Amino acid sequence: MKKALFCLSGGKNKGLSLENAAEVYDSLTKEYDSMIAWHSKYEKFSETSDITKCIGEKDYMTLMFTLFSTQAIKRIGNAKGDFISSSYIFNLERNDCYAPSFDVVFLEGNDINPAINEVEKLYKNYGWNTSVVDRQFESKQIESENHERKNKISIINPLMLLEYAANNLCYDTRDIKTHIKNQ
Repeated sequence: MKKALFCLSGGKNKGLSLENAAEVYDSLTKEYDSMIAWHSKYEKFSETSDITKCIGEKDYMTLMFTLFSTQAIKRIGNAKGDFISSSYIFNLERNDCYAPSFDVVFLEGNDINPAINEVEKLYKNYGWNTSVVDRQFESKQIESENHERKNKISIINPLMLLEYAANNLCYDTRDIKTHIKNQ
């Protein structure tokens, strides 16, 4: 079974300066990392993203995209099992300060509902709007920028995720100018 959790920044981040929103997001990511127990075969990759690149501009800031692909996990919060997670992170950057825009966490494995509920609860505690999606997105195989990885990784075109968030979850894309093609 595979599900996606779309998480849109909001709530506690509304009205915060870029720097303060970045601090709150940093707290969220540290709490997320503390909930995770990596499989030993993945642990050495856990700190390094597979892709990080500028994909456009939004609200006069750089729209950054980061992917942590095919993460082997054995525990998320109280949910135990063999899970594979891929995190698609969209941040707004200005002067080396990264504030959240939206995240998409894909989870697959047996009995993933308790695990996805744990992640959703965390994001909601930080005031994010969330939506669990039971939809498959087309992906392709590419080389990771993480040179420790020997195999290709699967990636969904970030524009497809932006479009889905705009059409189904009220993500505001009016001011986005992208630098990538929808393939």
